[in-house]
Amino acid sequence: MRLCGHTMGTPALSLEEAMALFAKVGYEGIEIRCADNGHLHPEDITEQKLQSVCDCARRVGLEIACLTPYYGDYSSPEATRLTVEGLTKVARAAQKLGCKIVRAIPGHWPLEGTTFLAAQRQLADGLRAAGDAVAPYDVTLGVETHGGTLAFNADTTLALLALVEHPKVRLILDYYWLAVAGDEDPDSVMPDLVPLTAHVHVKDLVWHGKEHGSVPLGQGQINWPLILAHLLAWGYDGYLSDEYEKLWHPKLPDPEEALPANCACLRRWLEEARALLEE
Repeated sequence: MRLCGHTMGTPALSLEEAMALFAKVGYEGIEIRCADNGHLHPEDITEQKLQSVCDCARRVGLEIACLTPYYGDYSSPEATRLTVEGLTKVARAAQKLGCKIVRAIPGHWPLEGTTFLAAQRQLADGLRAAGDAVAPYDVTLGVETHGGTLAFNADTTLALLALVEHPKVRLILDYYWLAVAGDEDPDSVMPDLVPLTAHVHVKDLVWHGKEHGSVPLGQGQINWPLILAHLLAWGYDGYLSDEYEKLWHPKLPDPEEALPANCACLRRWLEEARALLEE
């Protein structure tokens, strides 16, 4: 497994500055948030910008591990068309960056005027269409487990991917949201999720009564060594992306302080995971 940083953790840095920091910390790749307030704006991606990103990544020795856009509306035929067009645009950019994964938001839930099953079927149709649209590119769409979507826990995620059943559509495992949803036992859910996993988001959480909060790695309650042991046992060789949520939680320590500790924690967890497999 390889480690990468996520630009969600570096909102005050330029993309070039974030790359330099990630390389210095010891990450091997970078996940780039693609939004109008992100480090790449998917509606304004130029050949010149892509070449600049490639040049900088090559200079500091990083791979582009994942592009993370925010297209995820499948609530109507027109919304689905625009989502598929957006994902295709990002997939085209990913191909030019040598990036293999594009994040795909699995719809939004709840939605007014429909049932969960109807929304799920509509989403599955949309994701199949997106999979067909990106077929010309050497890119996989990663459906991310996430609160507020139709893949908010292990069961809904597995059911969705079973409906989609497309070779270009796989899973971005974000266990933070599974824990929030109540899937707190990796031994129960990981055997079914791991074979579908193309990319992994890593972050930690603490509970405050009924509320949850993001914290630096190693300061929370998720059993990441056990999760990583399941990934290792299966032979997962993709990225572990340090999705440090400085963007959403500005009071978290600055990335220059937090990311070296996060990277060290990830490497420690991997060693603990290997020890679990040897027991």
